[in-house]
Amino acid sequence: LTAMYASMDQMGRQVQGRYVAVLTPHGTGFAVLGMTTPEQMTQLKATVDQVAGSVRAQAPQVNQQAVAALAGKWMYYAGRADGVTSSSGGASNSHEEYVTFDGRGNYAWESSSSVMVTTPDYTSGSGSAGSASQNSDQGTYTVIGSTLVTKGRQGQMTFELQLQGDRFSADGRVYLKTN
Repeated sequence: LTAMYASMDQMGRQVQGRYVAVLTPHGTGFAVLGMTTPEQMTQLKATVDQVAGSVRAQAPQVNQQAVAALAGKWMYYAGRADGVTSSSGGASNSHEEYVTFDGRGNYAWESSSSVMVTTPDYTSGSGSAGSASQNSDQGTYTVIGSTLVTKGRQGQMTFELQLQGDRFSADGRVYLKTN
């Protein structure tokens, strides 16, 4: 993938750029961006193309210990409830996620969320409304260094992984082992 850019710098001078992205057969990539004045663009273009053409990528190292350590069912929960009173009403919400890793590269994920609101109604009592939703996904996973990579029906996603015995955190959420 290549692109040429033309822009202005902070001083109002014209600048040009060359961007080259190289995708590897391993699902990784490398990008080179060079910016210069229009007079030097021909030389910069050749240099950026030469650097991008020299990239030799190896397959990423899978963290097999982390892949195996994730085996099992994990749960994330977030919720809150306010007490219901006749004068102020109340509200509650909850969100649960369960993810099961087989320890060999396959996962299944499901989530459910619900919200309930009760409002005071000074003429005929109170009213309430609620909503619930569910979602799920399944596919494959791997761990590269400390990055969890999932590929499922909802696409590929990456999360910074911190694994600590019976809990792990990913995407700022702490999951606890359930079995």
